[in-house]
Amino acid sequence: MAILVCQTPMLTQLDDNLAKVYEKASMKAKDLTVLRRNQDDWEKKDRDECWKADDKTLCVQQSYRHRIAELQAQYVLIKPQRELAAVCDGNPGNNLKLQYFNTHPAALAVQRHNQRAVLFKKSVASGSLYQNSQISISEQAHQLAVVWGSGAQAVHCITKNASH
Repeated sequence: MAILVCQTPMLTQLDDNLAKVYEKASMKAKDLTVLRRNQDDWEKKDRDECWKADDKTLCVQQSYRHRIAELQAQYVLIKPQRELAAVCDGNPGNNLKLQYFNTHPAALAVQRHNQRAVLFKKSVASGSLYQNSQISISEQAHQLAVVWGSGAQAVHCITKNASH
């Protein structure tokens, strides 16, 4: 896919943007080894898998946009659009901190204990749905249904403004 990126001006621009965002993330990362490994994984398991797509250019474009948004949200490289806390099932161990980012695609960084994950907004008829490969958060009014981990039971949460 590297050849396609070099041959397509829009993809070259996205690659340049990603390089800048990655550099900013590397300044904030606590563990550069993890950041580098995640970047390598993204290239191999996401971007470079676009050779299978019918529209390779669109696939690579979406892959770059997701990676840029993921880094911006994971390392808080841009100001969150809003921040909320969520009280879940009356168990403080399940409580969440949520940061919504006006990225393209829209991203949500969610923290539970010392785990931080980035989810992306999906189209739904009502409410909001954010997902990644392991976590799903469905939002309706001020209520969340959170599934944290493959096969896990949904935890129900109520959101409130986060205290700073």
